[in-house]
Amino acid sequence: MDLVLNALSKYLIATIGFYAATTSAFAADPAATAALTAAPVEQPSTQPQPRPNQEALPSLPRQEQPASAPPPDLSPMLERMSLPGWNPVPGAAQDANPDKTAMLKEFGCRTSVSKGFQRGQRRIDVVVYSFSSSQGAYAAYSLLRRGSSTFVTKGDASSEDDQSVSIWQDRYFISVSGTSEDDEESKLAISSVAKQLCDAIPVHGQLPLVVTRLPNLDRVRGSEKVVMGPISARRFFPAPSLNLLSLPNSYGGGIADYQFQAPFRERMKLLVVDYGNSTAAAQVYQRYVASIEEQHPNISPTDVESRALFKMVNSYLLCELRSQRIVLISGARKRSAPIMLARQVL
Repeated sequence: MDLVLNALSKYLIATIGFYAATTSAFAADPAATAALTAAPVEQPSTQPQPRPNQEALPSLPRQEQPASAPPPDLSPMLERMSLPGWNPVPGAAQDANPDKTAMLKEFGCRTSVSKGFQRGQRRIDVVVYSFSSSQGAYAAYSLLRRGSSTFVTKGDASSEDDQSVSIWQDRYFISVSGTSEDDEESKLAISSVAKQLCDAIPVHGQLPLVVTRLPNLDRVRGSEKVVMGPISARRFFPAPSLNLLSLPNSYGGGIADYQFQAPFRERMKLLVVDYGNSTAAAQVYQRYVASIEEQHPNISPTDVESRALFKMVNSYLLCELRSQRIVLISGARKRSAPIMLARQVL
C-alpha cells in the first residue's frame, strides 16, 4: 500500500509541475497562446453576389489572322477578256445598298471590278470581288450567291440559276449574270466567262472552320452562312444584342438552319462563334447573358453551368459556352428543342 501511495504522489507532483511549466511558457509567449485559439471557420455567404460591372469587363484583343499577300489582280485579265460575237461594254453600276456594302466591308472586301458584254438586246455582266481572306470570300458567296448548288462545281463552290452563275474560289467571289432566260447562247457565254476567270486564279481555298463545325444531322442544305460582324449577324440570325458578341474580334461565326422532323417538327437557327481562346469566349458569354437577363428571365436549371435559356416572345433562345466557342440557338417553339440541337455541336 505504501508503495502505491508513493507512486501516486510522484505522478501527481510530476503532472502539476508539467502544467505549471507549460502555463509559464505560454504566458511568456503571447504568440504561442494565440496559436492555441482556433480561428472561427468562415461560412460561405448565402447572399446573392452582385453582378459584375459590364463596363469593367476588359475588351477583347483583336484576333490577328496570319499575314498574307494580296490576291492576284484580275482587272487586267478581265479588261482583255473577249467573247466571240459579243461587244465589250462598261460594267453595270454597282449595287448601292448600304447594308450590302457594310457587310462586304465586314468580310474584308479589297476590290470589285466589273465588265459587260452585249449582243443585240442580250447582255452579260461580270463582277469580281477580291477579299483579304478565303473565309471573307466564302462569306460573300453565302450572302450574294443565286440559284442552287451546281452538280459539277466551278471553283471551290458554285451555284447557278437560268440566268447566272455564282462562284467562290480562294479569296474571290465571282458573279456572272445574263438578261435572257432559256437562252442557250447566253448560257454558253456565261459558262465560258466563268471558266476563264476560275482558270486565272492559281490557288484554291478551304471551307471555313466555322462552317465545318456545324453539325450535319438535320441541317438544311444551302442554309450555311458565315458572319464576321454585327451587321451580317443581324441579317442572318434573329436574336437581340448581337453587337455584344464582339464578332470583329473573333475568328467568325457559322450559321445554318436546322429542321427537326421527330419527335416533333421544329425549325431553328444555330450560330457558333469561335474566339480562339476560352478566356475571351467566357468574357463575351458573361456580358451577353447579363444583357439578355435584363429583359428576359433565365429559365435554365441552376445546376447546368455555362448555359442560359431564355423565353422570348414566341420562341426560346439558348446561349451556351463551349470552351473557346459560344453556341446560340434561336427560333425554337419547344423548350427542349434547342437543348437537343446543342448536344449535336462538338
